[in-house]
Amino acid sequence: MVKKNSFFEGLNLFNNKSAKKSYNGILIIAGILGVLFLMGLVVADRQAILGVGIPGAGQNVTSINEDIMVFFNITINTTQAAYFGNVTQVNITIPSSFTFTTDSNGTDPDSRNGTFNLNSSTVLTWKNFTDGFIGNGSNATLRFNLTATNPGNYSIIINITTFTAGINQSIINVTVNDTTAPNVIFFNSQTPVSFANLSIRDIVVNVSANDSFSPIGQFSINLTYPNGTQANFTIVSGNGSVGIGNDVNGSAYFNFTGAHLTDGQYKINISNVRDYPGRHGWGPNNTNATGIQRNVTIDLTAPTVTVVKSSSSTAHKIVLDVTLTDATSGIVGKQCSASGGGVDGVTISGTGGSQTATQTGLGCNTAYIYTVTCLDYSGNSGSKQVTVNTDTCSSGGSSDGGTGGSGSDVVGSASSSFWILTYNEATTDLNGDNDGVSVNLDERYRVKVKVDTELYYVGVTETTDTTANINVTTTAQDKEATLNVGDVKKFDVNADNLYDISVTLNGIDSATGKADLSVVYVQEAVSPEDQVGVEEQVGEGTTPEKAKSKAWIWVIVVLVVLAIVWAIFSGKKQSRRKNYGF
Repeated sequence: MVKKNSFFEGLNLFNNKSAKKSYNGILIIAGILGVLFLMGLVVADRQAILGVGIPGAGQNVTSINEDIMVFFNITINTTQAAYFGNVTQVNITIPSSFTFTTDSNGTDPDSRNGTFNLNSSTVLTWKNFTDGFIGNGSNATLRFNLTATNPGNYSIIINITTFTAGINQSIINVTVNDTTAPNVIFFNSQTPVSFANLSIRDIVVNVSANDSFSPIGQFSINLTYPNGTQANFTIVSGNGSVGIGNDVNGSAYFNFTGAHLTDGQYKINISNVRDYPGRHGWGPNNTNATGIQRNVTIDLTAPTVTVVKSSSSTAHKIVLDVTLTDATSGIVGKQCSASGGGVDGVTISGTGGSQTATQTGLGCNTAYIYTVTCLDYSGNSGSKQVTVNTDTCSSGGSSDGGTGGSGSDVVGSASSSFWILTYNEATTDLNGDNDGVSVNLDERYRVKVKVDTELYYVGVTETTDTTANINVTTTAQDKEATLNVGDVKKFDVNADNLYDISVTLNGIDSATGKADLSVVYVQEAVSPEDQVGVEEQVGEGTTPEKAKSKAWIWVIVVLVVLAIVWAIFSGKKQSRRKNYGF
């Protein structure tokens, strides 16, 4: 006989249908309550972050300023999740642009003894795996300092680990405000350079700015006139306008133009360059009030040029004293130019307000027209034309580097007393100059050249419309030749049976009668006809004075010969008288 359980028999749950239904209902209700209980625990753990704040500060921790150290307080509430056990570890991950302040971490007294670690500079960890870091049923506050370098929107991630519930995560969103004004402001190439001198009534201002994070929004452009009045304009950059672009580079353009831009100095000032961090929700606008400046000058007035003949002028040289002034952009360091006068170029010396124009190789007692042109720093051109005369003619003359008149400079028989003007081209040896010498010579003008360290002269004694009589001094005797335009004549100047110089008649100036000559160095054997004929033909009497002296020599020679003949004849006649008794 089997003994039945008196308890279940008393209840009669298994044999009574009504009791069975009641029992099943109880189980269903218990299951529902269990699920609700677990859900409540999970929700309670999700709300474990009780609060985040900055003690004693007037700003919310979710909005901080860049480059400012911020004291964070994070309170963790475990009262609603006490039955889940103690918190064993808290990991707080900060953005990479945030910096943790060393030794700033701390906890309040409600937290148990735990260890703190900083991993990879971005993960802050509090932990105690032995008996829990935060006891169940309590609140704990974690403290630390952070500094955010770059403006923007960031997230701080908090992971909480308990004995029984695993890891639960919460996120704190932080906005870092842009508090730095645009610090890179510059003029673009369209803007005149600093201290530019303009010859137009137009000033272009083109400026750009750069901000590291926020778009550029506004420029203030100021132009100060020479009389002190100002023009002010505010330019809004498209990049900073609401809803248009996010570029951190912005630019502005403005053109000042018109007749009211008179001569004088202007100052361009760019200031109040503003960014728009509000475009991203990163705080209020920032303004750079200092800005940048640039000075420019407008000058449309030509310099005043005065030209007078200098007292240092001679019969064959004109010296002009040039004085110029400019009231605005100035002429300091600028050099004038001159044209006109004789065939040879005009040399300018000096700079600024006092300069000198010089021309040599001119005919005596002759009028010459010169035009002197000078520029100021804005490019305005001022000119002055003058007509001046060389001094009156005399028996001699001189030029820079030349000689004449005294007769002391003698090579061969070409006395300098015959020559009016001598050009000096003997500063370098002709045999070392591939280009030779080009010169325009009037009658009784000559040029001095150097060949193998010795000095020689090539001169013009007479010209026609198509020919020129050339005189060349040598170590032995002068040589002459008549050249037609285009002719080339070679001369042996040092008696070594080699041609040393070649003279070409390039042309005759129809207005002045000057002969255009080219003199170059050559080394060629002298032709047989030149060895015999040239010296006999052109070796005598190169000048009127020389011809006269040579004639007297021949007269003396003839008289000597006649005396000798007479003496011989008289001697023979006396001898005959002795021999034959006459």
